[in-house]
Amino acid sequence: MAGLRGIASWIGILVLLLVSTEIAFAELPTLIDLSVTKIARNDSQANIVEAPAGSKFYYNISVVNPSGYNAPDVVVTDKLPYDVVYDSAKAQAKNGAILTNVTIHKTGDLLYVSFPQIPKLRTFYINITVYAPTEAPTTLYDIVNVRYANDLDPDDNTFTLSTYVPLAGYDKSAAVKSFEELLHNQTRLLFDFEDLLHVVPDTTEENYTFIASFEQLLRAQANLSLSFEDLLENEDNTGWDLGNFSDDDVRIDFLKSFKRIIWDEAFLFASFEMKLKDAWLSLYGYKVLGHSQDAQTEFIASFEDLLKEQVKLFDSYQLLLKTGNIPPDDKVNAFTAFESLLRVQANLLMSFEDVLKMKYLDPVDESIGSKLRLTVRSKWLDFSQLTREYKITVSNIGSTTASLINLTSIYEFAYDNTTGDLELLLAKGQSPGWNDTIGGHSAYYQDPLPTLNPGESIVFKMTLHIFPLELGELRNRIYLVSDVESLTTRSFVQKTIARAPPNPGNETNETGVEPS
Repeated sequence: MAGLRGIASWIGILVLLLVSTEIAFAELPTLIDLSVTKIARNDSQANIVEAPAGSKFYYNISVVNPSGYNAPDVVVTDKLPYDVVYDSAKAQAKNGAILTNVTIHKTGDLLYVSFPQIPKLRTFYINITVYAPTEAPTTLYDIVNVRYANDLDPDDNTFTLSTYVPLAGYDKSAAVKSFEELLHNQTRLLFDFEDLLHVVPDTTEENYTFIASFEQLLRAQANLSLSFEDLLENEDNTGWDLGNFSDDDVRIDFLKSFKRIIWDEAFLFASFEMKLKDAWLSLYGYKVLGHSQDAQTEFIASFEDLLKEQVKLFDSYQLLLKTGNIPPDDKVNAFTAFESLLRVQANLLMSFEDVLKMKYLDPVDESIGSKLRLTVRSKWLDFSQLTREYKITVSNIGSTTASLINLTSIYEFAYDNTTGDLELLLAKGQSPGWNDTIGGHSAYYQDPLPTLNPGESIVFKMTLHIFPLELGELRNRIYLVSDVESLTTRSFVQKTIARAPPNPGNETNETGVEPS
């Protein structure tokens, strides 16, 4: 009997489960294909694809039930663009009546709208009032989705709408202005990279890699500068594009900006030349695997090509200067600036000449005698007191001995277009072997100087302390003289700039070989 009672209990449970399942199936919503669409409208209720910056406009969402059955518990979620300003939202029937039984809730940029029911063959609407962002141009992306428990086709349950916010008055002149700002920003980045060039590279391979990278960046910058001037000129390249730059003040502003672009580029090219001289010895005889020319020859060719690019900019500048009916006073100022630019260009050409002489008129040739390498490494020891340490290394890279005769440091500290006092710190033993000259601003190595055999090196240490504590430029020139046959080493000029506050441990490497 107990066994029969157990079987009866199991049968009762099974019947209960079947009844519950039938109830659950009976409660499942009717299979309906709901769909959702969305448009943007302005105050005139016209459909729009653009919204002026800062303007009020409306998103209109349509939720459609095309079936012959009511759709209960419908939820619409709308992902608003993050940069629009939300104002309000309301649910409406087709006749405009407000649906008071609909719940609207906003969290962040998500809007939740809950419909207790969307009747058969009806369309309900959600109207959202927003303001376009004031920052333009931009594109606003809005994603709306309808959720229903037993939807027949979920593919039409999501809709994405894009609305463009144009930049008012944006034309060729405005585009060129934006391009100009980008050029100036990139120039600042290039100057930062150039600063690192004098600190980071140490080995020959690193010097080559960094200089080659800098050269490629400069070449890209030169191409962008040429594109900038091309945008200013007409299609015949005979003067200003007066159709887009008809205003005198606009042309004057762009001409000033063009001058600044040429000016900055010239100083970047000068930095390239300085780094090339700085690493000249390190690159001697170095050739990248597979290259037909040595590194020095490659970089001389690059420097020459960069100067040719600079000349093209000068031609365009003077062309714009001569055309466009620029007022006389502004033209005088522009001619004065052009004169300064020509002086900078002349300095670049002289620098190129120096590099050519270093390579072809007095090359390092160890077979004809000794040559000396002069390397200076410097860093701030106590940047609160503007104390700078120098390590001067003299190396004999030739094939015969070299007797050192004189080692001198000539220095000054310039600030506010004046020259301050500078003093060697000798009392604390920070500059062994050195002594001040009468009157200051220079020192000489007073201990006996050695004779260096081929391959030998010697390091001299000295420390400078700046008085008064001002910000400016610390200029230090190291002179080395030897009696190596008819060869002497000319003064090797080093330059260090102190800024507030100097970076502790920021080391500057300065290297050069001086011909006889």
